[in-house]
Amino acid sequence: MTTMVDQQPPARLPDLTPKWLTDVLRSSGHIGRGDVITGWEATPIGAGVGLLSDIAKLDLEYGAGTGPLAALIAKFATANEQNRAVAQGLHMYEREVRFYQNLAADVGGCCPLSFYSHVEPSTGDMVLLMEDLSDYRPGDQTRGCSLAEAELAIGAAARLHAATWYAEGREDLSWWPRIEGPLWLGGLGTTAAAVFDQVMEAFAPVVAQEVADVGERYKDAIPELHRRMGQGPQALIHGDFRLDNFMFGLADGHRPFVMLDMQASIVTKSIHDVAYLLTQSMDVDLRRAHERRLVNDYHGALVGLGVDDYTAEQCWEDYRTAALHCLEYALVIAGSLEPGNERGRTFAEACLGRSCQAIVDLDLLSLLS
Repeated sequence: MTTMVDQQPPARLPDLTPKWLTDVLRSSGHIGRGDVITGWEATPIGAGVGLLSDIAKLDLEYGAGTGPLAALIAKFATANEQNRAVAQGLHMYEREVRFYQNLAADVGGCCPLSFYSHVEPSTGDMVLLMEDLSDYRPGDQTRGCSLAEAELAIGAAARLHAATWYAEGREDLSWWPRIEGPLWLGGLGTTAAAVFDQVMEAFAPVVAQEVADVGERYKDAIPELHRRMGQGPQALIHGDFRLDNFMFGLADGHRPFVMLDMQASIVTKSIHDVAYLLTQSMDVDLRRAHERRLVNDYHGALVGLGVDDYTAEQCWEDYRTAALHCLEYALVIAGSLEPGNERGRTFAEACLGRSCQAIVDLDLLSLLS
């Protein structure tokens, strides 16, 4: 949500003042008029990992001891100018802020509560204040997604997608990038094609040879895959729907599942989120055992939420197309790693190896033109 305060919103954590934060949280009703924030202890989150944002947990200090809100998460555009330029060029900051301002309420409790959100599109300056979920359990993509975690995530995805069904014809969603448009095809698709060969060579031990052998065909098919993903009923999707962006409740009063980071949200076939999750966050044997049932469960959830013109057969065929397309994400991740980033390499190996094996298991190379 956005609130009215007198001061200019901060662009960086050092710009944040106790008065501005007090005014914002009073205006939004999250602290009382008599509560005064005097400072905080800041703990960086994801240092060296969150490439596009600077994030910190703020343990709040009050003039009268304790206040009704003990802590919050502050998220800003990254101070790294190169990464910031990438994010701004893809409108990633604006997408996340717009989501929290206009759409988060439609998805229920699947997203963090936002206390304040602001973006300046011309500069990329962003500030997003969210509830602290540090007592939840974070997902770990290198470990792999359990069946129970996948079921929770798929239910949440269905709520987001049903709430934005037929996005291609909705005026309130007309601003969002389309998967077949120049922003996404020119960014993700072009990069994936550029790094395909080097990634397949660098990660040869974990990739399926059948996929490595069709490099030219896959690269040539990327524009067509984006076009196919832009056909049929469309929805606003999370766009980076993977285990590292999930939090799972642990205590009484916790929500079972919360999804983070809406910076990659785009309009495309809704099943994109499900395909990305199952083929890159779930271990191969578990995916093989439960994949078809989970896709059917997702379709059933959409129907239960009012989507009545999308068959289970079409959902499965769209899933297959999306699974082939989503290899692009694994290619870009693996192709942009910093040398010496061991956790990053393990993460990339997991995504890439699982994605390639899904392509073989589902005979997806037959979809290449």
